[in-house]
Amino acid sequence: MIHSNMKKSVDMLKEHYKLLEEEIRSKQRLAETIKEKIDFVDKVIDNNIELEKFSFEDFPERFIISQLNKSDKSGESVALEFMHLESHLHETAPILASDRIGFYMDFDDISEMENMDNWHTMIMCSEEMKNSRHFCVLPAGKYLCAYFKDYTADRDLFIKMFLEYVKFNDIKLKGIMIQQFKIDVTVTDDPKETIIEFQALV
Repeated sequence: MIHSNMKKSVDMLKEHYKLLEEEIRSKQRLAETIKEKIDFVDKVIDNNIELEKFSFEDFPERFIISQLNKSDKSGESVALEFMHLESHLHETAPILASDRIGFYMDFDDISEMENMDNWHTMIMCSEEMKNSRHFCVLPAGKYLCAYFKDYTADRDLFIKMFLEYVKFNDIKLKGIMIQQFKIDVTVTDDPKETIIEFQALV
């Protein structure tokens, strides 16, 4: 027979309460992720997303985990890198079909952007991952942003377009840039419908 007293019972209830709170937060994050994706896809369907139009947007400090080694960037290699990063998160929220995956680069010269070997796979995360060796910080600030369609076929062209816009308008980049998948192959089986967003700190 298991004996208990009020102290043990309340400690047990507190532990259950803590676990329940974390589960609720996890479900809330999942609901927010799905809602954001639904809203974005609805905008695409309604043609309310302007492609290849450059704009500036202010972002707060954000956090990512990134696979900083170089890879051949083949589809299989990239998929394996994302799976490796995802294994470090221990989350219930889906990573694919979210707006959290893409490529990251920390550069000294903008010409480095044209070489895909200089880009590293990334997944957006919370500050709770700060002790991970994969953890990186995206500084708060103003970012030059643009959406591009069919990134699987024309990503190199989009990077050149981005660089041409930066040079033509004499925009000074501060060495941080990401490519964030907005509509990927988990959402559509038509590569021409895929959309990527470029963001560069200015």
